[in-house]
Amino acid sequence: MSDDEQPRRGRGRRREATQFSNSSGIATAITTLLTLHKNRGHIKEAEVKKIIPEFNELLRSNIADKMNAVFGLTLASDTDTKTSYLYSDVRFPPQCKFLGSHMPEHLEDEEDGFCEMEEAFLIVVLIVVLMNSSPPSAALPRGSGLRLTTLINILDEAALSPPTHLGDISKYIDGTSTAQFVSRGWLTFQNETVDGERQTTIFWGSLANATLRPMHLLELYCTLVDSEPSEYIDVYKYAKKVEETRGAQPSRIFLDEAERSDDEGEVTQQQSDDDIEMDE
Repeated sequence: MSDDEQPRRGRGRRREATQFSNSSGIATAITTLLTLHKNRGHIKEAEVKKIIPEFNELLRSNIADKMNAVFGLTLASDTDTKTSYLYSDVRFPPQCKFLGSHMPEHLEDEEDGFCEMEEAFLIVVLIVVLMNSSPPSAALPRGSGLRLTTLINILDEAALSPPTHLGDISKYIDGTSTAQFVSRGWLTFQNETVDGERQTTIFWGSLANATLRPMHLLELYCTLVDSEPSEYIDVYKYAKKVEETRGAQPSRIFLDEAERSDDEGEVTQQQSDDDIEMDE
């Protein structure tokens, strides 16, 4: 393995990257898929096998199950080209032709389809941001401290670009265009001049602050790679501090179908009770 192919080690993460490299198992494979492949928006099997020679269909299936359980994303494969793609089966129906350059015609609401797919993608992006950056300083309590250009590089290396339906990646992280990535509130940014050079720094946005916590992102990542939050010492300390300051995570972002049905049942029952009270 060349130096260029070594896994990135986040400044805020003290677990050695070598624990994930040159070893077998689902954690290694998942980390490889998220951080080592270079192609934008897709995963070449040949690139994965450079790191994990034993990569096979069983391991791919296990990874797909993990991706779906943790992120609500599907790892789909094109057997002819030996290429895999991440897309949202929760947001897009399974029969969606995701390899094309147009939105599926059968989507009932194209705008909602965009929004839902963006959210699935952006949650993954925020996890990558968190795990590859130092915890924010006291001066920047909401931010990761990463420049937009740094985020672009991280996404390039992780091949976490939006699917072709969503267009060029700069659409989401270019502060000048204030595209949907920023305008929806997942991230915000600040421009400043340092030593005569214009710099842009990204911060957690209002939507991320309201719906996602560092601890939640860290736990999702750890679920994905079968590790414990406390293993990532600096990020874990920061996440605990946020929880102590703001209280526990108020709601769960991901629910399985059984839990979702239970919640809907509770809402329906509550509405029925309210109707009875109103009739009386």
